[in-house]
Amino acid sequence: MILEQLKEKMKESMKKKDKFTLSVVRMAINKLQQKSKELNRELTEAEEIDVLSKEVKQRREALKMFADRQDLIDQYQNEIKILEEYLPEQMSEEEIMQLVKEKCQELGLTGPQDMGRAMKSIMPLVKGRADGSVVRECVNKVLKG
Repeated sequence: MILEQLKEKMKESMKKKDKFTLSVVRMAINKLQQKSKELNRELTEAEEIDVLSKEVKQRREALKMFADRQDLIDQYQNEIKILEEYLPEQMSEEEIMQLVKEKCQELGLTGPQDMGRAMKSIMPLVKGRADGSVVRECVNKVLKG
């Protein structure tokens, strides 16, 4: 489970006196524990991945807002790098595009009006392994032609 890996990383960071990694790992542990309390049960690995994916997504969105603040850009990029260690390997844009093409062909999706159906069928297949905005771009390209 990811929570256990994060707890080990926390101990390791404390021993190394790596305050930055320690703070990111503590935040991740806290988010996972909050979600667990909210659901009143232990999280599944898929739910843990979902929580950490949301944290990475928030940081990527924040990067866009801090175009003029290199210190914050560096901080968020480093946080993303640490969090991504606990997520499944991200799919490349080529892999996503291939999956989108196959799924659209399989379902007979041909135009922009099928965007919703395409996203609904593809997102569960890439959950935690691809950013939704990248998937949306690929679906757009395939359906527009």
